[in-house]
Amino acid sequence: MRKTAFIIMLVTILSKVIGFIRDLALSYFYGAGMVSDVFLLSQTIPNTLFTLLGTAVMFGFIPVYSRLIDENKEEANQFASSVMRNLLLITLVIVVIGFIFMESFVSIFASGFTPEAKEMAEYFTRILLPGLFFTSVLYILRAYLQVHEKYVVTTMLGFPYNIFLITGIFLSSIIDLRLLPIFAFIAIASQLLLFIPDLRKLNFRFDLRVKTHPVYFKELMILVLPMMISSGFAQLAMVVDRNLATRVGLGGISALNYAGRLNGFVLSLFITSILTVLYPMLSRMKATGKKDDFKNSVSDSILMTTVFVIPVSIGCMILAIPIVDILFGRGAFDTNALRMTSEALFAYAIGMLPLGLREIFQKVLYAVEDTKSPLVITAITSIVQIALCYLLYKQWGIAGIAFATSVASIVAVILYIVMVYRKDALHFGRDQILSVIKIALSACIMALVVFFVYRTVGFLPQLLRLAISIGIGALIYIAALFILQVDEAKLWVEMLKRKRKTA
Repeated sequence: MRKTAFIIMLVTILSKVIGFIRDLALSYFYGAGMVSDVFLLSQTIPNTLFTLLGTAVMFGFIPVYSRLIDENKEEANQFASSVMRNLLLITLVIVVIGFIFMESFVSIFASGFTPEAKEMAEYFTRILLPGLFFTSVLYILRAYLQVHEKYVVTTMLGFPYNIFLITGIFLSSIIDLRLLPIFAFIAIASQLLLFIPDLRKLNFRFDLRVKTHPVYFKELMILVLPMMISSGFAQLAMVVDRNLATRVGLGGISALNYAGRLNGFVLSLFITSILTVLYPMLSRMKATGKKDDFKNSVSDSILMTTVFVIPVSIGCMILAIPIVDILFGRGAFDTNALRMTSEALFAYAIGMLPLGLREIFQKVLYAVEDTKSPLVITAITSIVQIALCYLLYKQWGIAGIAFATSVASIVAVILYIVMVYRKDALHFGRDQILSVIKIALSACIMALVVFFVYRTVGFLPQLLRLAISIGIGALIYIAALFILQVDEAKLWVEMLKRKRKTA
């Protein structure tokens, strides 16, 4: 698993770099203003309407399909076709409802928008809403390919998506703004092209007429319904975030998005890479009764995440302003956007590790087919997040909204640890705890060095100043890990050497 996760991480890095170029293009041509807010909101509305269903079906599909494929491959393929067909029918209903109540949805998501911004948001969203048909197919096919251990291709969706979006952002800025949502729609559809070669190799056939045994759908629904409710709570918290961001002022949604992208970049590098392999693998281990391997894989994932995310989160807090300025500080991205985005990045960074561990623990419980515990935990933490958002946004602005998310993630991790131990799904003994302490100590040493170096080289240009601080900090952190004999650091070095030999 470790080697596969490392390869996926490299692919994810390339994909996320292109994603960053997309965000840089959006911030350069449209800054943090009305157009960027509207564009981001028009993507949020369809995703919110569908995600609570699509995500639940995808994660419910994996354990049921994993069990079926070992018993009857033909029945498993019929099950996949049936799920996709039914999901497309539900998507049709969602799209129709979205078109009928478009004005109401925009008002709910963006009560702080001006009439002009709301009108533009309705136009953008109407173009993007049919893209949910492609999204629904992608959810099932991605789960299908992951079960068949085609992990890498499922992490490459960002390549065509971001390339088309970057093209749309550029052309819309010089030709016509209406091109922006059109290219966004094309970007969604283009992702399906990546899956075609592997689907052909696996002889996947989608049959609208196929029927499968109702007992399998019953199993799926038992898993999906709690996931849907859980996802619903999470989406509600996100809607509140975006709504309050529109009340903070013009550019609020954009600033929250840019900071969230930076925070998500780190999590995508490590958490997504690990989860892409971990969840299908744990589902198979659960189905075959490999309990010790299951526990060891979970503890390895936690330590692999911790060794990377802790130093990056501390670095983002210390260097929030220069990081945002270097990445976004040009074109239409003004000083107000810089202030809001850097404050949000600092607040998000506080909860970077808890948010990552939260994702891991959630998938662990899904793998043991416990979907009720994540539902309860998500409900509790969503209430905490929403309450804190309302309490803090007037005093702290965008930073208050981001900080509420971090606190909610910390609360979630505490609750998840309790539930995972109750399920006897984790072995985290003395050696693992000692590794975490060593990693934290190494990160603290790094933080002191980075803070000192950045202040000392203040006479240099900001880009060089930032690069030197990060470079020296990284070397100090790696050295501290080896001096303290953290095994996870040695593991990653060995994998890098093996990767170089095979290159």
